[in-house]
Amino acid sequence: MTQVDMLQTASQSFRFQRALALAALTIAAWTGVIMRFGLVRGFPTWVQNYVAVRHAHSHLMYFGWVTLGVMALIWMYVPRLTGRPLPRAVGWQMAATAGAALLSFPAFWANGYGLTTVGHAQLPLGSMAAALNVLTWYAFIALYVRATWATRARALPLRLWDGA
Repeated sequence: MTQVDMLQTASQSFRFQRALALAALTIAAWTGVIMRFGLVRGFPTWVQNYVAVRHAHSHLMYFGWVTLGVMALIWMYVPRLTGRPLPRAVGWQMAATAGAALLSFPAFWANGYGLTTVGHAQLPLGSMAAALNVLTWYAFIALYVRATWATRARALPLRLWDGA
C-alpha cells in the first residue's frame, strides 16, 4: 500500500468517524438545551429524572464527541507519522467506540448511575455502559502501541500521544 493509499483510507475513515462524533454532539447539545430550558420553564413529562438526563448528556459528550473525535484525529495522522498503514482492527475498534458511546445515552437516561429493573434483575446500566466504553479505550491503546511500536524517529505528535 502506497503512502497516498494509506492517507486516502485514513481520510475516508476519519470522515465517517467525524460524522458520528458530530451526531453525538448534536444529540448531547439538544439534551443540554432541553435541560437548560427545563430549569427555567419546567421539564416535559418525558424527562423524569434531571440528574439521570444530566449524566446522559455529559457522558455522550465525553464518550461520543470528545473521545471519538480525538481517536479519529489520532488515527488520521498515525499513517503519516509512521509510514505504515493502520492495523486492520482499527475500524472495528472505532465502530465499537461509537456504538458504546451511543449506547451510553439511553443507559444513563434511564436511571443515571442507579439501578434499572430489567426483567427480574436490578442492573446498573449506566455503570455497565461506562465500563464498555473503557474497554474500547483499552483496545485503542493496544492498537496504537501496535501501530507505532517500531517507529524509531518519533515526531512530536507521537511523543505527546505516547505521554497521554
